[in-house]
Amino acid sequence: YLVARNPWLPFPPTSLTLVKLYSCNSNAMDRVNHISQHVVVGALSANATAAAASSPVVTKLKSKIAALAKERTALKAALLKKGDTKIQDLTVEMAINGARSMKALLTETSDLDANTGITYRGKPLFDCNKDLPKAPGGEVGLPEGAFWLLLTGEVPSVEDVRAMTEEFHARSTVPAEVYKTLDA
Repeated sequence: YLVARNPWLPFPPTSLTLVKLYSCNSNAMDRVNHISQHVVVGALSANATAAAASSPVVTKLKSKIAALAKERTALKAALLKKGDTKIQDLTVEMAINGARSMKALLTETSDLDANTGITYRGKPLFDCNKDLPKAPGGEVGLPEGAFWLLLTGEVPSVEDVRAMTEEFHARSTVPAEVYKTLDA
């Protein structure tokens, strides 16, 4: 395994990227050695550190996600107490047809249902588009608003979306280390 810091993510600068090496022949190891010369280990570059510093909107987003995680952890514990509860019967036809209509995963961020369509946090996509902030003169919800909704479960304010857009623009420069690694 090769572990490298991932400085271009919008969240903690301590985020790690784990890359599993499936082939360990000498050519693969030579390639890893060559690439690892360009990976910053233990510290971020000055540009990456500046980009990873928490802005007010990222701090707000982190606090909302932390609160949601705490709430969901309690919900998970309550659901696990009902671990023996039967959800549905499965048939061979359901498995052959690509798991259609099989209830096999609990998800809250988004869902695709044959009857209700796509939902974000339980909200139909049509309603999301109606409720999310739009660009001036626009008719479609901004992607930054959808991102906020998916992460927090809340429809963001216009100010939150504007701040997210500014944050994404501020972080849009690809660190030189990334180009060096790709060129290696």
